[in-house]
Amino acid sequence: MTKLILFSLFGLLFASTLPAQNIPGMSSTNSGTQKIPKTKDDNRPKRHRAPNAKAILFSYDSLQGKCIFQFPDSVNSISITLTNEYGNVWYGFADRNNPIWNISLDMGDYNIVCIADDGSEFEGFVTID
Repeated sequence: MTKLILFSLFGLLFASTLPAQNIPGMSSTNSGTQKIPKTKDDNRPKRHRAPNAKAILFSYDSLQGKCIFQFPDSVNSISITLTNEYGNVWYGFADRNNPIWNISLDMGDYNIVCIADDGSEFEGFVTID
């Protein structure tokens, strides 16, 4: 019994010295890079497969008011639809030559849909801190 108590105390002591983890959506600093997963691909055959690992990377620079995108190799441009929790909608465009969309956004969660030039669809939620 004493070994169990000592082991538990040692575990708590060790855990208290670890740095705190960032919880998505709870950070007060820049939200960092977020993945927008691929949800639809018109070029794939209509059969069941494992989820696609391709994603568009998204980050938001709140000081300059711009969305920054990084594309997978197969994507050259995207049309963007961004919707906030109140139903407000914004439309934009980005490509490899200009992967930046200048837009001022308030803090909150947004649904983002990106349609690629090859017909692929990427959709997810992003958090602006």
